Amino acid sequence: MQLHLSPPDLAKRLNLPKSELNKDLCTIAVPFTIRRRGAEMKIVAGEMAPAPDATLIRALRNAHDWVAQMKTGASVKQIASTTTISESYITRIVPMAFLSPRIQQAILSGSQPAELTLETIARSKLPIDWSAQEQLFGFTKTT
Repeated sequence: MQLHLSPPDLAKRLNLPKSELNKDLCTIAVPFTIRRRGAEMKIVAGEMAPAPDATLIRALRNAHDWVAQMKTGASVKQIASTTTISESYITRIVPMAFLSPRIQQAILSGSQPAELTLETIARSKLPIDWSAQEQLFGFTKTT
């Protein structure tokens, strides 16, 4: 992606004579990629700063809460009746409690791959093996 700044306009905004601006510095070039994130397209320019996804974090918290309730004997139907959440949604989200610790930590810190969305996780057949999960969701050895 290239951004071209108008030297005369920039000089005017900065209250500088046009002669003091280096015209070579008025063009900024940045490599970028486009990544699909659910239904949206995201432009990624340079290194992405960690950005926690509130939706993923909430779903992960709910998954752990619901599993804890199930361990005490609550059924999906009982959990659904005490919340405004459907049984089908609960059954799609509960497996998040069994994501690898590395994936869960990445979600909490916001360092998960840009393509990892709640929809991606909920629609996936989650492998039991943590390494297979990490591979499925785009985690590399250094992620």
